[in-house]
Amino acid sequence: ANDPGSDEESITIPEETDIDNAIQVDNKRAGRVTGTTTVSIANYPYVVSIKLSETGNLPKYYSGVIISNKHVLTAALDRDYIISVRAGSNFIDKDGYTFDTLGYKNHDMVGLFTATNFVSIITINGTFSGLANVQPITVQTSEIPFSKASPTNCEALGWGYDENDKPVVNLGRVQYTLTSDATCTWPYGPTVPSMQCAKSTVGGICLSDNGVVLVCNSNLYGISIWGKCEPGIHVFSKIPAASIQAFLLPYLPITKIFKCPCNSC
Repeated sequence: ANDPGSDEESITIPEETDIDNAIQVDNKRAGRVTGTTTVSIANYPYVVSIKLSETGNLPKYYSGVIISNKHVLTAALDRDYIISVRAGSNFIDKDGYTFDTLGYKNHDMVGLFTATNFVSIITINGTFSGLANVQPITVQTSEIPFSKASPTNCEALGWGYDENDKPVVNLGRVQYTLTSDATCTWPYGPTVPSMQCAKSTVGGICLSDNGVVLVCNSNLYGISIWGKCEPGIHVFSKIPAASIQAFLLPYLPITKIFKCPCNSC
């Protein structure tokens, strides 16, 4: 990790082009989280910003989430980039700790046209262990039943652009509730078991799948795929879906069930 000080100047973030060539979006509005409340990384130490660089183009940014001391989960990547991860910072482009990466892996059954299993794992060169305001999140392993009478409250966390096309450099939060699949509108085809629909009441994610993190009951529940840049029902990759759980399993910390009294256990 680099020095925890401001190792880069704060920058003006360029407007994103398509994150995925298969999902065509209005580029002027892509990648924003609108109507956010600014929050502190101290309360959400698992959220990271991801810088994606390639020769000849300005960098773009995803949000992501720490799931182990070496691994970050984000939206699927459409091609190879020079990737760096910033953890422990309120800002998208300065402070905290920066890490080079050893590579990424999209879900084996990712659907770049359908957004099925639309997630990717990034492995850092180093460890998140022992750093201030840096900590893995617990991953939700079972689906939360939908209740119209008592919907589950969730939070979407990350960075992007605001409704006035200005870069959001501070970590932001939007409130969501989980909804049923029947209420979901997905313009590129039918929803699939690896998708979760959620409703925002103020603001929300925008058209682009830039890795904004959905947290329900303090556990990781989703990674953003699509939203209308306005309050309403938006689509996330569903982390407890069986296909995504199988993909994540090799990267998650091993849970010890028994305490062994000796080294022979």
